[in-house]
Amino acid sequence: MKKSISFFSFLIFCSVINAQILSITELITSPRTDAMTFGESLNKRSWSQHGYEINKDSGFVRMTWMIKNNYNDLKSYFQYYKSDADSLENYTIYQFSDREAFNGFKADLKKTGYKLQKEKKKKKKKDKTKYKDKEELFLNEKTFSLLSLKEVFLLGFNTFLVSTYNSKSRVAKNILEEDK
Repeated sequence: MKKSISFFSFLIFCSVINAQILSITELITSPRTDAMTFGESLNKRSWSQHGYEINKDSGFVRMTWMIKNNYNDLKSYFQYYKSDADSLENYTIYQFSDREAFNGFKADLKKTGYKLQKEKKKKKKKDKTKYKDKEELFLNEKTFSLLSLKEVFLLGFNTFLVSTYNSKSRVAKNILEEDK
């Protein structure tokens, strides 16, 4: 009986972790998926809507979902920026703390036709133990998809960000122009 309870607990733990980590496929398609549809998918996986903000100056509506990571007591966030003017401009940002998933995303992108555009490193403080970040841009010209994978180290904590854009959008074009 104890073994079946332990196995059942393990299955629940695994499903909770899987709910917390989004797949690279989900992230790539997220800007092209309706925000409410994507949000419903997150809600079914124990994410909760955390915020909704209309920013008339930028022309975007920002919707935020959050989930607490039981294995390290940190939180993951998913933000969907929906353009008022053109769905081509929609983009998403996913913040999480799982290095293994982050490294897996990079490997998966390379396998699926994404090419590394440029790697940028920033160090804001002389003391590397306080703050540093590293960003890599991946572009797939066939699917018009741009992804920014960013690792940020701040005061002893690592966080990872994956931002996804349609490469034909103004935001993505500006990001690619900055790197030239």
